[in-house]
Amino acid sequence: MNKYNFPLSIVLAFLIFALHTTTFAIETESQHPYVKTVQLYTAGQEGIVSEHGKEVLHTPLLYLNSTYALFLEFDWLGEELLDQFYFKVFHCTKDWEKTNVLETAYLEEVNDFFSNEVTISNTIGVQYVHCKAKLPTPTLSGNYLLYVYSDSEEQVLLTRKFAIVESRINITIDQNISNISSKKQGFDFTVRFGNSFPFDFQDFTTVYARKNFCWHTMKKIENPTMVNLNAKTISYTSNFSNISFEAGNEYISFDAGSDRSLGINTKTIQRNRDTLFYHLYPYKPFPLLYKKYFDINGQYLIHNYFLEETNVSSEYVKAVFTLDYSLPPKGKAYVFGAFNNWALTEENRLKYQVEQRNYQAVIWLKQGYYDLNYVWQDEKGNLKETYFSGSFNQTENQYELLVYYYDQNLQIDRILGYTKFQLP
Repeated sequence: MNKYNFPLSIVLAFLIFALHTTTFAIETESQHPYVKTVQLYTAGQEGIVSEHGKEVLHTPLLYLNSTYALFLEFDWLGEELLDQFYFKVFHCTKDWEKTNVLETAYLEEVNDFFSNEVTISNTIGVQYVHCKAKLPTPTLSGNYLLYVYSDSEEQVLLTRKFAIVESRINITIDQNISNISSKKQGFDFTVRFGNSFPFDFQDFTTVYARKNFCWHTMKKIENPTMVNLNAKTISYTSNFSNISFEAGNEYISFDAGSDRSLGINTKTIQRNRDTLFYHLYPYKPFPLLYKKYFDINGQYLIHNYFLEETNVSSEYVKAVFTLDYSLPPKGKAYVFGAFNNWALTEENRLKYQVEQRNYQAVIWLKQGYYDLNYVWQDEKGNLKETYFSGSFNQTENQYELLVYYYDQNLQIDRILGYTKFQLP
């Protein structure tokens, strides 16, 4: 395999004497093709529990001054087994544009960290390097972008988003509404500020919602129903604001935690020399039927029923996905989930098999328990997440609200409030 380089040019700002809000291009998450199984999580906080009773790692969100910490884990599968990884953390606006806030304003240490917990796997098949690192905790709330690189900052291997939040305000979910339509879910809520905020507090407030811990689902909530200047509250209702999400269907679960017995949704397991092939049952689209499954809302966890230290002992296997859909392509089909960071990549694209009249993809995955979905991208590039599965308001989904407030003194977007809840 050849070594890939992904140079990212970082725009330099002129020297400033105070915090300033000059911004850079909107940042998106990315990763090198040899970087796999990326897990950025908050250690110690409650996460989603799988049917095995094992906890899925918690979303990368940390309260300011918390005793918990953010951790990053990932594997490097390149032929050159790298043994040093470096990290930088950049402050961003609410819209994920880098600011030029001085690094000393949000970090107590020099913004150049490295991981000394790097381990070579003890696997039979694909050998990899596993990296685990504890991230520094910023001292300002807001959005942050993590950069991981090796050798030089021009060779970025991985970028990920995370957030630091405060508990300065109160968010109340006034009424759960899942009957906006048979396909959508919505909710009402009220944001309550304290007396310490200025009279025009609403002019500096922006609320975002997201579904199932996915940054790509982030939606700006507009058109508040009522602003009470005396009580300093902002209320939103799904009837007047754009607070609605396609509910989707429950995710498909896939268990690759054993090479001795068939897990959920696994049809066969085959070994070809040192490589294990897990063949999933073909997925037959039926978008008119709600399927009541236990799922973990698109997330995944690494585990093996017979091994300890699964982070360095679990094998990378080839999972064979089959979409039983006979129409020839006028778009592209993908396997979609947190395991590939909800990305539409060539590796996760299902190729149309003319003779079999179906779609198929073979994807390297680390042994574990996965949630996934099959999605469609039409000829114009529009993503249709419910194209094969349908959308039903009885689907169980996790939602989060983040309340951003533009601080005129610091000239940054702080996150003053956060909450999460489940619908229906």
